[in-house]
Amino acid sequence: MKADLVLFNGAVLTLAGQNLSSSALAISDGRIVAVGHWNEVEPWIGPQTTLHDLEGKTVLPGFNDAHIHVWKVGQLRTNVLDLRGVDSLERLYQRVQERAATLEPEAIEQNRAGSVAVRTWLERGGFKGRNLAHKVGFGQRKSA
Repeated sequence: MKADLVLFNGAVLTLAGQNLSSSALAISDGRIVAVGHWNEVEPWIGPQTTLHDLEGKTVLPGFNDAHIHVWKVGQLRTNVLDLRGVDSLERLYQRVQERAATLEPEAIEQNRAGSVAVRTWLERGGFKGRNLAHKVGFGQRKSA
């Protein structure tokens, strides 16, 4: 098997073991099959191999972009009820109750009948009603 693509004449940073930097790499079927210097990658070159001269440029390992949106984190910590992963009405009720318990005391008021009303609105996030194993629509009653 020969490489589909060979990158050469650059700085290939592997960050692996003792071989932290090389000058060439060979890729076959979307996978890196060889990393090293020209003499180590040259055997992977075939008639169909595309050669790309890096002209001294650097090749880095793949990066995963782990970042946050500060406004979203702030929102999640204020008035958003995260309902991702909720798959039952019981879990939905539990999440609402847990979140309501974290609100400032002045945001909760009790009526004469003893029912608790949340004055600060909770906005839902990540909730897909279709994920509920037991679905009850508005105006319907659960059968006992």
